[in-house]
Amino acid sequence: MKKIIISCLFILSCYVGLHAQSTGEILTFPPSPEKGFFWGYALYLPKTMNTSHKLPILLIMTDCGVTDSIQETEEKTLFRLRHELSEYPIADELGVPLVMPIVQRPEDFYTHALSRAVFTSQEEPFKRLDLQVLNMLRDARQQLSKRHIHTKNKFLVTGFSAAGVFAWRWAMLHPEYVLALATGGALYHMLPIEELNAERLIYPVGVADMQEYTGRKFNKKAWSKIPILSTNGEMDDNDTFLYEECFAEKVERPVLQKVLPGKDVFERRAQSLQLLAKLAPNVQTHLYPWLGHEPVTQDVIAFFRQYVPAPAFQLTDTSDRKPDFPVNIVKAMWGNDPQIPEIYKQWIAENDFVLLTSASHPYWVYNQYAEIIISCNGEKIIQSQKAGSFSDGEKTFISFKFTPSDWENLIKKKGCKFSIHALHPQFLHIPDTLTVPPFNSQNLR
Repeated sequence: MKKIIISCLFILSCYVGLHAQSTGEILTFPPSPEKGFFWGYALYLPKTMNTSHKLPILLIMTDCGVTDSIQETEEKTLFRLRHELSEYPIADELGVPLVMPIVQRPEDFYTHALSRAVFTSQEEPFKRLDLQVLNMLRDARQQLSKRHIHTKNKFLVTGFSAAGVFAWRWAMLHPEYVLALATGGALYHMLPIEELNAERLIYPVGVADMQEYTGRKFNKKAWSKIPILSTNGEMDDNDTFLYEECFAEKVERPVLQKVLPGKDVFERRAQSLQLLAKLAPNVQTHLYPWLGHEPVTQDVIAFFRQYVPAPAFQLTDTSDRKPDFPVNIVKAMWGNDPQIPEIYKQWIAENDFVLLTSASHPYWVYNQYAEIIISCNGEKIIQSQKAGSFSDGEKTFISFKFTPSDWENLIKKKGCKFSIHALHPQFLHIPDTLTVPPFNSQNLR
């Protein structure tokens, strides 16, 4: 594991949140070891807050990927925070303040998912990261109180993908502080039991060794009272079981394999959901047949709305509204095009094929509809479905990944006039005049 040195000269800064209707304020606060946290955090204050009521704080762990420095972590976290407030206005819609810890994720050390290696670490600044986050929330309550914004001592906890895994595990460690929990894209939920079929379920498969590391047993009574929503896409094949940083091969993975013996991610997920239904009746599980590894934000908002006071005003123009179809494509490019913002290049590879739209749209628009066909002199050679979409609030980049055989077909077609067509032209409009730029096979990686 990389050694991380955190400078206490964490710059206190203020940013403006981007949203079509509601422009809130983003503040950052530095690490404060004397208050019990070695990392900074961001605090978002939406204009929709109804400060005549006590409000719950919304907790979402950052999920900005592996970074080389705390400065890069802060930059990417704040970018994602502003981006999510534009695309997924959970805090705006609910009218609640949002806390996002700014925690670095070194290589092979999954802080953003609160992996076993992180949870059991005795090394500062990672020791008891779960407690550090709780102390950030306590500090945020004090900061809000100075602004005459009064908050509850229980929190809304949510997250998608790694942040969803963090949310689930954090809630199990501190259930007495959770008002409601909603996760998305988080497979293999930690189970609220110590043993199953004579197998001792260690963290993060179960709670058998929780007391060893926290000094107290799992609070099953408090956990069973939490209303919980778990959402997953039926097409989601993001299998964390296979990664050492998620489930160590010689430690927790063998335990998980005995609990969920399925041969692939889909069988294991089905087994996990069956166990949840049996062991945790307070959990609602939704499996969306049309969805891959994508969030279902409006369902999360609807779920949380029953636990918060009405916001000061309702947004009339949210980013999850249905756009005017078809979505217009204005340019085709490869992943090394200089027009692609640097921040997106951690997800878009140089040899990805990228389409640029004329407007910003939420992810769900592309889940079903972004499928393209590339032809050579009228002969179809590649059919590809969207791999990712990234919006800066004004336009959207849709990326497509090709298989090795796709690339072989492209390389063989030298001197070919390529054309691109949408499989669903009623949703995605690609003009006949759009040209496929030449590609350089040396860029392949």
